[in-house]
Amino acid sequence: MKHIEELIKALPGVEFVHIHYNPNQATDKATGQAGGTFKVYVKGGKKKEIANIIWLHKYIRSLSQGNTQVKVKDCCGYKHMINFERLL
Repeated sequence: MKHIEELIKALPGVEFVHIHYNPNQATDKATGQAGGTFKVYVKGGKKKEIANIIWLHKYIRSLSQGNTQVKVKDCCGYKHMINFERLL
């Protein structure tokens, strides 16, 4: 996941990036993040560029969470929803 963080940080306009991964099966009581998911916190940047990096570099079958949803296309043209947390 560190690789995703570095790629997003390199995008124009991105001021901050942090990734939190919950490897447990249970929801994290402190953050409300579901088990087995990751959340990318981002301030700045274009949402489509951010979502494409997440899609291309996330672990297979890992689910993203966040307040921003973006549809991205895979190599066959199928659409997938990518989520990340947009910070103001």
